[in-house]
Amino acid sequence: MPILKKIIILHCTFGFKMSVLFSQCTAVGQFTPIGITNSTLSGTVGWVGNGNGSISDNVYVSSGVALAGLFSSAQSNCMMTRGYSFSIPLAASICGIEVEFERNASGLLLGSSVKDNIIYLLNAGAITGSNMASGSAWPSSDGTATYGGSGNLWGAAWTPTDINNANFGVALSTTMSSGLASLYLSANVDLVTITVYYKLPSLPIEMVSFTGSIVDNKVKLEWKTESERNNNYFTVEKMNGTYDWNLIAQLKGAGNSTNILNYSTYDEAPDEINYYRVKQVDYNNSFTYSPIISVDYNPKKTHTLKLYPIPASSYLTIDIPDNVEKIEIISDNGVRSETDIIKADDQYRINVSSLAPGIYIVKVYITDTVITKKFVKE
Repeated sequence: MPILKKIIILHCTFGFKMSVLFSQCTAVGQFTPIGITNSTLSGTVGWVGNGNGSISDNVYVSSGVALAGLFSSAQSNCMMTRGYSFSIPLAASICGIEVEFERNASGLLLGSSVKDNIIYLLNAGAITGSNMASGSAWPSSDGTATYGGSGNLWGAAWTPTDINNANFGVALSTTMSSGLASLYLSANVDLVTITVYYKLPSLPIEMVSFTGSIVDNKVKLEWKTESERNNNYFTVEKMNGTYDWNLIAQLKGAGNSTNILNYSTYDEAPDEINYYRVKQVDYNNSFTYSPIISVDYNPKKTHTLKLYPIPASSYLTIDIPDNVEKIEIISDNGVRSETDIIKADDQYRINVSSLAPGIYIVKVYITDTVITKKFVKE
C-alpha cells in the first residue's frame, strides 16, 4: 500500500494565507525534549530529576547547593535538553528560534539569588552560537522566561537538518549566590519548550484561503488568490481509497494578476471523510501544491476533531473540545497499538515514534459516539 509523504492536513473551516505559509515565517512548536542530561561543561553542581522537564507539573529538574558564608556562590553544571522531534521541510530557511523555561528558585533569603550563567543552543549536541543568559534573578514561584524569538538565530546559522537532528536542543547553567546568609539554594526547571520559525520559497500565487463546505449534499471547494504570476491553470485533486490523488476539476488561471480572485468547484460524490488539494500549474508546466484540507461529509456529526502533523514521525496531536473517554491507534490490518497519550486542555499528544511506517486509524471514543480518522506514520 503506498505511503503518503509530506502531507499537511488542515480542518475544513481553517483559513490560511499562502503568502504567510510560504513567504513569511511560520512557527512550529512549542515542542518539549525527549531527553535531559547533566553535563560538566560548566559549573560544579549537578542536576537531578532529569526525567522531568517535559511537562508543566511542578515536578522539577533541580540543581541545589549549600552555600556557607556571606556572598558566596556556585555554578551549576549544564542541563542539556535534546530530542525535540522537529520535522522542518528541507527547502526551508530558518528565521528564528525561541526557547522558554518555566522555572523557579527555592531557598531565597536576604539578598540571595539564582541567575542564568549560560544558555546556548545545541547543534548536534555541541554548544553553538551566542550565550543568551539574562541578568534577571529567577522568581521564587514558577515563572516563564523567553529567550530568542521569531527573528533571533542565537548568533549562528541554522539549517532544517540542524533543527531536525535528534541532538538539537538547549543547554542551561545557573549561578547561585548566598547574599547575606548561609543557606541552601536550588534552581528548579519545570518545563522547557522550543519554537522554530521558518519560511519556504515563495509560490507563484498568494492564496488567501482554501476551504470546503457541504452544500446540497455536495462538497463545495473554494479558494481565493491575492496575486498570480504566470499561472496557467488549477487542478483540484481528491485522495482515493488507495491514497492516490484523482483529478476532479480543472480551472483556468488568471496568468498574471494583482487583484483578489475567487475560484470554486464541487465534488459531486463526497465520501464520509474527504481530502483535497489544489495544484497550480505555470505556463512552463512547473507546479506547486496547496496544503491539504479535510472535509467530513456527515450532516449528523456534531463533533470536531483535528489531527496534525500528517504524516507524523514522533508525535501526533489531536485537537477535540469534547469529553474524550478513550483513544485507540489501530493499524490498517486491525492491530491495536499501545501508545503514550498526554492530555492538555482540549489537546491530546500521542507518542507514535515506535510505530512502523504505514497507514493507521485513530478511534476517539466520546460519550455518545466514536470518531474515526486515518493518519500516516512516516
